[in-house]
Amino acid sequence: MRKKLADAVSELALFLSTHCPAEEALIERQWPQLLPFLFRLSKSENEEQRRSALEMFSKLCLYLGDSLKAHINILKDVLTSGLTDQKSLKVRTSL
Repeated sequence: MRKKLADAVSELALFLSTHCPAEEALIERQWPQLLPFLFRLSKSENEEQRRSALEMFSKLCLYLGDSLKAHINILKDVLTSGLTDQKSLKVRTSL
C-alpha cells in the first residue's frame, strides 16, 4: 500500500506539472507543500517513511528534473543520507 501511495503522489506531481501553463510548471507553484513534506519525511525516525520519501524523490527526479534544479543541493543531501542510512538496510537499498 505504501508503494502504491508513493507512486500515486509521484504521478499526481507529474500531472500537475505537465498540465499547466509553462510559467507555472514548477512543482513548487503547483503543489507547494510537496517538497517540504518529502524533505521532512526523508528525515523521519520511521524507516518506511524514509523509504517512501526516497522512492518519491527518485520518481520526481526522473519526471521533473528541470523543475527540481533549484533544490539540487538539498536533494543531493537527501539521497546521500538515504544511501548511507545507518539505521536501516532497507532504506539504503530502496533506490
